[in-house]
Amino acid sequence: MLVPRELQVEHSGGVKAMTDEQIERGIELIKQMLAEREAGASTKVIEREAKPSRACRGLMYLLTGP
Repeated sequence: MLVPRELQVEHSGGVKAMTDEQIERGIELIKQMLAEREAGASTKVIEREAKPSRACRGLMYLLTGP
């Protein structure tokens, strides 16, 4: 990893310094992120331009006038 000289990367104790509860919570978060990524892989994104509905246009007409 390239780091400018004025910045230093210091490693803490890492996993060895973590409590059992912290490790378990980390594992739960990783599992959740993987599940969300897997669920997102099966979804499809439809890109369209939003157009105001008739009700919205009518409301804007009432608020702003002709």
